[in-house]
Amino acid sequence: MEEKARYACTILHRRRHGPGGRVPTRVYKGGVTTREGAITSRERFVAGDALRGYMSVLVVLMHVVILGTILEGKGGDIEASFGKVPGRAILDFELSIYVFFTLSAYLLARPYVRALLLGERFPSVLDYGVGRILRVVPAFWILTTIVLVRFGARGAPHDQVAAIYGFVQTLDRGPVDVRMNQAWTLDAEMFFYLLLPVGAVLAALTLGRLRSNWTKVGIAGVVLTIVFVLSYRYRAGAQAGFPEANPLAMVCAFLPGIALAAIEALGAERLPGWRWGPAVAWGCLAATAVGLLLGMTLSRERLAARTLVGIVACSFLVAAPLVLQWTRGRTWRVLEWGPAHWLGIRSFSFYLIHTAVILELLAWARHGHTALAVTALTFPPVLVISAVLSALSYRFVELPGIGLRKPVVRRLRGPLRKLPAGAVPAPAITPRPGSSPSAPETPPP
Repeated sequence: MEEKARYACTILHRRRHGPGGRVPTRVYKGGVTTREGAITSRERFVAGDALRGYMSVLVVLMHVVILGTILEGKGGDIEASFGKVPGRAILDFELSIYVFFTLSAYLLARPYVRALLLGERFPSVLDYGVGRILRVVPAFWILTTIVLVRFGARGAPHDQVAAIYGFVQTLDRGPVDVRMNQAWTLDAEMFFYLLLPVGAVLAALTLGRLRSNWTKVGIAGVVLTIVFVLSYRYRAGAQAGFPEANPLAMVCAFLPGIALAAIEALGAERLPGWRWGPAVAWGCLAATAVGLLLGMTLSRERLAARTLVGIVACSFLVAAPLVLQWTRGRTWRVLEWGPAHWLGIRSFSFYLIHTAVILELLAWARHGHTALAVTALTFPPVLVISAVLSALSYRFVELPGIGLRKPVVRRLRGPLRKLPAGAVPAPAITPRPGSSPSAPETPPP
């Protein structure tokens, strides 16, 4: 199959540029990419796993630095330990979490957006829901249980422990949160997982029969802009007593990913081969750099401004390799690095496990060392141990859970087939002229 793909790329290259010259071809798992023919928008986002891998390392480094400041006696004050400019630069690492939100929204919204704009078959909500549950819940519950058994719940009442398992940790805060403090992001993810199919069905029912894609995008854009503003106000603390990390307050972080999915669908026929694609991709990287520099000027207390900067900067960071893939069918070599892809595939378990590793190291850590020394001595073992444990979790927990999706969906669809015809109406979507229904894409884990 690979040789046939290379042969086809060679023929395409010679037709456009003559018989001479080297054919710049690279083969990825899941598709062939060349400079002449971009990967179609239904292919796997080849840089997605590498982005997850790099961002996971930054998250771990950020948490190790905080540990170092505590052991130094600075109580988590990074600027006091490292200085104002280096401290602000390190604080930018926490913005990397918005890359995960943008990636999730983009990958999960793609099939729904394509159904709405390109007239493809509407994805199965049952398949989507079962897939999300089996992808997240087993690993999270098992790893959370191990952490709580090992380190204890710090005397927290049962309702606060149950809130962690129920993905509502941010609504019922307590001392046990220290054990799985990073789980607040999963609260936001699970809430978005619930909102996405509901919003997609509503969009299909209200906009599906419209002929003009620009009308659909315009109306949906206005609605999503209103949602973004309301959610951002919550995040900024505009509502008294509203938790800043409440899932409603984090919806704004996912919406740029939906916008990227819409751009991809609208440009499916125009983007491949677009001459300005590489320049726009580099421009997105420049915008990311400007956003991070702007973030360095903001203290951690300015949550609203840092949230907006993080969302915008990380959205451009995700958009940069996407534009390059859409227009040239390739990505930068730094995003092809094997270890980054390996870690990105296992980033979910890695993200859940690393705080437990840090807590374990506290047993032999000593106070009085500088934060820089603690970081230099602690970060490598935390990284290695977390990677090994995440590989085991991925192999023996995540993959079996993912493998159960199809059997569970088949079992659940059995009773649905016995319902009378029309009992479960499907969203009506007007097919795009010249398009044919196709199977929805299953986003990578």
